[in-house]
Amino acid sequence: MTDPQPRHVPAAGRQNAARLLLAATLLLGICLAPACGTRPPAASDASSRATDLYIAKRYTEALAAAEREAATSSGIERERAALIAGQSAFALKREPEADRWLSPLRTSTNDEIAGNASATLGLIAADQKRDGTAAALLGEASRKLKGDDAARAGLFAGDAFERLGNRPQAVGLYQKALTDARDAALKQTIQERLTGRFTIQIGAFSTRAAAERALGQNARAFTRAGLPTPAIVQTTDAAGRPLFAVRAGDYPSAIAAQVAAAKVSVRTTVVSSKR
Repeated sequence: MTDPQPRHVPAAGRQNAARLLLAATLLLGICLAPACGTRPPAASDASSRATDLYIAKRYTEALAAAEREAATSSGIERERAALIAGQSAFALKREPEADRWLSPLRTSTNDEIAGNASATLGLIAADQKRDGTAAALLGEASRKLKGDDAARAGLFAGDAFERLGNRPQAVGLYQKALTDARDAALKQTIQERLTGRFTIQIGAFSTRAAAERALGQNARAFTRAGLPTPAIVQTTDAAGRPLFAVRAGDYPSAIAAQVAAAKVSVRTTVVSSKR
C-alpha cells in the first residue's frame, strides 16, 4: 500500500520560489504578474490588443503589439503600452529589455503606471539577488500604489530588508503594509511577518505513519546541514481535519526560515509555527 499523499504539497526550488511567489501574488493595479487575470485599463484598441495577448500569456505577441502601440502613440497611451511591453519582457525573462521599457516610467505622473513599473523592476532586482535595489524599488512602489497593491509591494520590500538583515526597516514597511491592506488573508500574512514565528515544513500528512516515514527519510539531511532535527507536530487543515506535519526549527521571520531551509537539499516550505 502506498503512502497517503500529503494534503499540503511541499514547495520545491526555494531560490525560484521567491520569484514565483512575487510574480503570482503582486497584483499591482495594471496586471503585473504573468499569471494574473486583472485587465489593465486600455488607452486604445492597439494597447487593448496587447493587453489581451498578455492576459492570454502570449507574451511574445503581447510584447510586439505593445511595441507597435508605443511607436505610434504619445503621452499616457505610450506609457501604458510601454508598461505592457516591459511586463511582457519580464514574463519572457528578458530582463534587460524589461528594464529598458520600465525604467523611464518610474517618473510618470500617473502613480499607477509609475508604481507598477517600480514594482516590476523591484521583482527583477529581487530575482537577481540585488536586495538593496529591490527594497528601494518596491518601497517606492508601495508609496505610489494604493490598498492591497501598496500592501503587497510593501510586504515584499520588507522581505528584501529582512534578507539584508535590516529588521527595523522591514518592520516599518510591514506596519505600513498592514495599514494599506484590505484583504483579510493579506493582512494575516503581514501580521505574521510582524509578530509570528516560522518553521520549516517537510510536509503535512493525513496519517502519523506517513509522517514518520517522511521524518525517517529526511532527518539525516537536516542534521548534516546543522539544522534542528525535524519532529512530528499534530495540526489541522482548513476544514479542521487532523494533519501530522513534519517540521524543523523555530525562526523569528519567514526570511530567516527560508535562509535556513536553503541549506538542506530537501523539498520544504516555510509556514507559520501557529498553523
